[in-house]
Amino acid sequence: MIRQYLEADMDQILDIWLSASVKAHAFIESAFWKSKVSEMRDVYPRLGDLCI
Repeated sequence: MIRQYLEADMDQILDIWLSASVKAHAFIESAFWKSKVSEMRDVYPRLGDLCI
């Protein structure tokens, strides 16, 4: 089932995003992606509708 995300989903969404970003962009230091977690939490959800 696809649904609108809830704030309670955010930690799991960020865990998946971080893991996928590190694996997909192995040529970029993982510290870079880890430094973007706060931005992903605070900025991007407000830019659109998130569904999970």
